[in-house]
Parts: sequence; C-alpha cells; structure tokens
Amino acid sequence: MWCVFDCDSFPQYNNAIEKAHAKGFRAAYSNEAFELWYLLHFNYFDRDIGRNEYKGMLEERLGGEYEKNDPAMYEKLLEHPDADQQQAINWAKRLLGLYGDRKDYADHNPSTTVFKLVESLNEHVWQFRCQVAPDYPLPYPHSCSVCKKSTQPPPPYPYLKPS
Repeated sequence: MWCVFDCDSFPQYNNAIEKAHAKGFRAAYSNEAFELWYLLHFNYFDRDIGRNEYKGMLEERLGGEYEKNDPAMYEKLLEHPDADQQQAINWAKRLLGLYGDRKDYADHNPSTTVFKLVESLNEHVWQFRCQVAPDYPLPYPHSCSVCKKSTQPPPPYPYLKPS
C-alpha cells in the first residue's frame, strides 16, 4: 500500500512520512510539490523551487498549458520527445542522496520519492508482460529478472502512435 502526497506547506509533513513508514505503508512524497516529479523528466533541479514556479516551468517544457491533476499527464510525458522517465528516476535518486539518512523531510527541498512508486508499478507491468502477455507493448525498455534481457527496441516506440 502506498501513500502519495506532497509538502504543500503541510506542518505535519515529517510526521506523516514517519507514520506511514511505522504503519508499514510505503510513501511516495515530493517536496515541495508533486510537479517536481514531472520536471525531472526534462531537467535536473537541485535548488529550492517555490510552488508558484512549477506551472510556468512545466508549460515551458511541455510547450502548452499545464493543468494540475491532468489525467493525461502520463501520456504527455511518455509522448514528449524531451521527457525521459528513466532519467527522472535517476535524477530523483540523486536528489534524495543529497539528504542522506536525515529525517527532516520538510527540509529536503527539492526531493521526491515518487520514483519508488513508479519503479514498483513498472516492475509489475514488466512482470505481467513477461509472464502473461509477451506481446503487450511497454513504453520503456526493461531488463527484468524473468526476461533476463531487454525486450524492447530503442525509442521511438512506433506502437504508441495512433494507427
């Protein structure tokens, strides 16, 4: 079970993360906003980014309007030629490493652990494909323990384009 949230100037942010962990939940959190995860698909950021900056930064990179809670955001990132999920994962890990084992999560700005949730979801999709539906198209290359080899061609992935 996952808890997903961002800092949002939430005074109990550190406590929420600690409680989630104590109760056996995994936490995918972002400081200061979830939009950091989206931005990391394009660039590495290691400076404090204020919430009022995210929208403009995303619109610049997406080349259009950004709407919070856009249900099509995954597809927009997947189809954008400059967005890279694996790079976002790597950069999020790099950011998190800046804080070591410190538990003052509210001071980890910027940081995100959304990559942990994404890696978990990707692993489930990849296992499904390898074990159940070998023809199921995947948006990213992978090398899972079941396949023991990469099973996807390099980008672009033509099967993601509408017929």
